[in-house]
Formats: sequence, structure tokens, C-alpha cells
Amino acid sequence: MNKRGFSMIGLLFAVVVVGVMVLIFLGDDFGMGTSLPERPDGEGRTSIGKVAARTKDEVCRSNLRQVNMAVQIEQNSGNTPSSFSDLPGIGPAMQKCPIGEEAYYFDAAAGKVTCPHPGHENF
Repeated sequence: MNKRGFSMIGLLFAVVVVGVMVLIFLGDDFGMGTSLPERPDGEGRTSIGKVAARTKDEVCRSNLRQVNMAVQIEQNSGNTPSSFSDLPGIGPAMQKCPIGEEAYYFDAAAGKVTCPHPGHENF
């Protein structure tokens, strides 16, 4: 019995642990059945990538809420903003989608800001 080297059981255990980690991180590609639905924009090919993309979706949703609130506040004050520069506190980072970096569409007539990124149409 060799006490200084790896035993067969130790080596087998290490291979199983690595295999489980691969299945957890790349589970969608191995048909585990717990995959998140496909995204319209094709972002996030792995489980971790999909979670990161969903996080950026929430950032986009939050940005749109804040910008639309700023538009509504300006309209309630009697001002009609014609561009993002007319909205106080709305910096360049809040004027584009965090995933695709597309500029938000500002419809001054309707007073509504929307995101053109695929899958964000209803935010």
C-alpha cells in the first residue's frame, strides 16, 4: 500500500467532484432538464451566463423605470422634455441598455422611453 501517492479512491473522488462541477456550471449544454428558457437576444449560453444576463435585464428595467419617472415628473411640472438632456439626474449610463449598449428610444410626443434590445420591448 502506497501512502505517499494518490490512491485509486482519491483519484476517483476527484474526478467525480470535477464532473459534478462541470454539470453545475455547464448544465444547459448537457441536457440536465433544469435549463433556463432561451433568450431572444441569444445572450448567456451557460447557466452562469444566463443569470448574469438576467441581472443586466433587471438593471435595464430599473433604468427605464427611473427615466420614465423623470419624464413624468417633468411633465407634471409643466415641462415637456424633448431629449435626455432635458431630464435632470439622467446620466449617459442610464440612456442605454446595459446588455447590448443600444441607446434607449425616447418618444417625446408620448413621453415614453423604451429599450430596443430584443426581449426588452415590454419593460
